[in-house]
Amino acid sequence: MLKPLKKEISELEKSKLNILVKEYELTNIKIEKFVGNQFLFTQGSLALAGGYIFFLIEGIAVIDNT
Repeated sequence: MLKPLKKEISELEKSKLNILVKEYELTNIKIEKFVGNQFLFTQGSLALAGGYIFFLIEGIAVIDNT
């Protein structure tokens, strides 16, 4: 048998939904912060690697010119 559809949401259900929405928001903030940190670390690592390669190439060019 099918249950009849409820037209109204009880206060208990509303409070449960509010809790779930708040947990979702908090989890979303944590995920965004984690992804942001990973992006910064990746960007910093690439900058350091690029700088190292640049100075390595510059050092080779100076040695070749002398």
